[in-house]
Amino acid sequence: MRTILFDGVGLSAPPLKVMMTMNPPSTAHGTTPGSCGGDLPGGEILCTTLNDGAIALVRVVGRGSHLNAASFKKFADVIQDAGGAHKFVLDLDPCETLDSTFLGVLAAVALRQKAGGDGSLIVLNVNSHVQRILKTMGLIHVLDVRENSTSDCPDMSGADQALRPVEEEAMSRVDQICLRLQAHKDLAELDPENKGRFESVITYLEHSLEREKAKKS
Repeated sequence: MRTILFDGVGLSAPPLKVMMTMNPPSTAHGTTPGSCGGDLPGGEILCTTLNDGAIALVRVVGRGSHLNAASFKKFADVIQDAGGAHKFVLDLDPCETLDSTFLGVLAAVALRQKAGGDGSLIVLNVNSHVQRILKTMGLIHVLDVRENSTSDCPDMSGADQALRPVEEEAMSRVDQICLRLQAHKDLAELDPENKGRFESVITYLEHSLEREKAKKS
């Protein structure tokens, strides 16, 4: 058995060809699964729509993590609740890595996009590290992954000038836990091997949610 680190929590899991440390473990007081150390920047989510709303574009700068997964989900919900764009594009050119909370949100967005009949969510400019993560977690099967932005990509002229940060909203502790819990459940449903990988995280988050709700009762 080897220890694999997901969102800052060590899990025992069967050996993998790729050893992933999505976020190093934190020693900060009160750290929970789905969190990362205070010295690790969470990155930034930039988004826009192009071609009169035909393309929804999200760019991850730095790290895609539990710290900005809610911003990504917020933008995706607005687009998909309104009927969805014909193309949904995720640009990872300046992205270093993705943690499991962000991956779970990405899986849910990708599956909803595909179910809407607009094809797979397109992912551009994926570095080798992120590509291994997507493959190991099973997301490679629900995404249209392209190495660069020139390989049969929708016209995204003016994207750099149009991209803007998602306006962040304060989340309660309960909402934060719910986001992480659902993200890990979505990963567990996506690939059979993920059930074993995230079983401990899901159990921990479920107990954490119960404790938080009990405080408010």
